Amino acid sequence: MTETYDLRLTRTAYFFQLAPGVDAAALRSELEAAFFPEGLITIDVREEITTQFNAADRVLLLLLLMQAYLAIGLIVGVTGLGVITIRAVVERRQEIGVLRALGFTRRMVRNVFLLEIALIASLGIAIGMGLGVVLAQRVWEAYFSSIAVFAIPWVHLATVAAIALGFALLATAGPALRASRMPPAETLRYTG
Repeated sequence: MTETYDLRLTRTAYFFQLAPGVDAAALRSELEAAFFPEGLITIDVREEITTQFNAADRVLLLLLLMQAYLAIGLIVGVTGLGVITIRAVVERRQEIGVLRALGFTRRMVRNVFLLEIALIASLGIAIGMGLGVVLAQRVWEAYFSSIAVFAIPWVHLATVAAIALGFALLATAGPALRASRMPPAETLRYTG
């Protein structure tokens, strides 16, 4: 005949409200010393709540720093698109002249440059946001899946994408206008 033992432990919790002026740390030490054989563990609830709020504040600060870092990256990317467009105008002077000589209007030349940059910016935005959503989902799975629901803020992402695309087109509008205003005869003579 075999005997079975119930090894489940029962835990009992007691909550104490301390009188004003009582040192919580000293009382905790005394209680733990007196009830050490019983395995008493004391927890200061106010201290735990403060610790949790401080941890939440650190996470929020980290998220704000990440947003600032990403915003700086977005500004650098938009500026890079402007530089690429300026180079494209300089390097394609003869192509622009040929297009103008073939009958392309200034508006058509300008729109070709803006369409090219819009396509490049849209692809960059889509790839960046896609990778960002995948990374956010992985972080959520690793750290927050037990306490929060994963939701993609579509409106916020669409707003950021529209702003980024708008700034990209604004940064490239100047070079595109300059390209459209080049006289065909002058650009065809350019050998440089």
